[in-house]
Amino acid sequence: MQLKSIITDKNRDLSHHAYLIEGESAVILDELFKFFEQSLNIAVKGNPDFLHLSFDSFGIDEGRRLKEMQTGKAFAGDRRFFVVSASSFTHEAQNSLLRVFEDPSPNVHFFVIMPSADGILPTLRSRFFIIPHESKYKTKKIHDEKIISAKEFLENTSASRLAMIKGVVEDKDKDKALALLNNIEVELHIKLVASVATSSRVSQKQIAGFLEEIGRVKQYLHDRSSSVKLILEHVVLVIPETH
Repeated sequence: MQLKSIITDKNRDLSHHAYLIEGESAVILDELFKFFEQSLNIAVKGNPDFLHLSFDSFGIDEGRRLKEMQTGKAFAGDRRFFVVSASSFTHEAQNSLLRVFEDPSPNVHFFVIMPSADGILPTLRSRFFIIPHESKYKTKKIHDEKIISAKEFLENTSASRLAMIKGVVEDKDKDKALALLNNIEVELHIKLVASVATSSRVSQKQIAGFLEEIGRVKQYLHDRSSSVKLILEHVVLVIPETH
């Protein structure tokens, strides 16, 4: 992916005020910084109008600080740039930033870097120009325990599903929980395509409802205070047994 061709417009300037780039932070930052320096002629070091902030979880306090910082005027040039890399954003922080990303101070541009936009609320997501970076699709290796099979999960009873998620729940492992939810989405999409082929409208409606619910709980999973136990147990119960 060439950030230059996606982020800039035909006049070789920034075409939007807020970008969300999905993928691996270290890889994206390296590419993004080169883009600023080589394509926009903007220094990323020693530049008071360029700020990079990095967080594990971006919370309400961080949101307030960013909101305050973006109201200031540029020091050296005529524009200011904020690059924020974070693994997740709490719902409270997202709600506090709705106005900022919709109508920022003049000549302010935001670049948010996250592993995935799944955890972003639709109201905030609509404010961004979203760019899926190629690093987003690299498989993340988890060594401790085999990732639960989504196909097996869907085909089992509720009792068996609860047994399957026991280890993930006890470890409070959000990475493995998210991996399971992502794989369940894939399996449900496969089932949805199959239902369309057989013209089963009832099944289509049910599966579409399950997909919507999986998307909703994935958003909650990205919240810092979310409970892996409650989320996965909800998924166990919301998708009915197939036999």
